[in-house]
Amino acid sequence: MTARVVFTGDDDGAIEIDRRYPSGVYATAFWLHVRVLHDYAEARLNGFNGGLHMYLGADAVAGTKCPPGQHAAKESQTVLNNTKWSAERVFSVPTTVREGGTVLMEAHFKPTWRDTFAPRLYYYDDVAGTGKIYIGYIGRHLTNTQT
Repeated sequence: MTARVVFTGDDDGAIEIDRRYPSGVYATAFWLHVRVLHDYAEARLNGFNGGLHMYLGADAVAGTKCPPGQHAAKESQTVLNNTKWSAERVFSVPTTVREGGTVLMEAHFKPTWRDTFAPRLYYYDDVAGTGKIYIGYIGRHLTNTQT
């Protein structure tokens, strides 16, 4: 994807989005989020000391940004306390990131609340380790109390 952002997921979710919304509205939104992740990683490697949500509100830090309301740094306790739902948010990463090759990805982008399909992009921030961010999922909204 970029020098700082790696997609480790399955293409099927993104393909499903494109088939359902052929206008490209979500492709455009998620490409913006990839650019946000890339520029955030670069900012961190150049001395910015904060998380992505802080980066989105940091006017003094240059880089691609999106509205902070499109980002969730964590999942809800309801989701995390449900073993089945939290397991849906475990995605692949290289074994150099996590032994075993998977990690719970709570942080995500949510470009819409249009319907229960409401696509999401889940990622894992490993800038402090490998200098990269890993996207484990792009697809329909995962299970929660409203899906």
